[in-house]
Amino acid sequence: MIIREATYSDIQEMSAVWGESIGSSNVEANKEIFSIFLDLGKCIVVEEGERIISTACYIPYYNLSWIGNVSVKPEYQRKGIGRRIMIGLLNDIKTRSIRLDATNAGYKLYRDLGFEEEYKTVVYDISQVRGEGKAKITEKLED
Repeated sequence: MIIREATYSDIQEMSAVWGESIGSSNVEANKEIFSIFLDLGKCIVVEEGERIISTACYIPYYNLSWIGNVSVKPEYQRKGIGRRIMIGLLNDIKTRSIRLDATNAGYKLYRDLGFEEEYKTVVYDISQVRGEGKAKITEKLED
């Protein structure tokens, strides 16, 4: 297993790993998110053989870095790979403050690495509904 910096040519495979690990089938949206991370920050991957099995990214904002898209393929979870990629990412980050949004699956890992809970986040996605033309967006609430 090796940990290396991700490149744009990895985006398709990274998106598949992310989608598999969180149950997201929206590969195009996943690809767009990884592109943004690579444009503005950095991603690293863990490879076994020639397959990407884990991803992690960050974007630096002045004195703060934001971590995201930390994922491990389901068949490799609970084997220390998430910890390894997070330590690799944390060693690369040079900002004083580091923040992230944790899923329930990653919560314990982040706590074990020293992150402290600040608040709870709820994420909403309307892209699937809007893409199918089912969402009606109005400027006022309707009865």
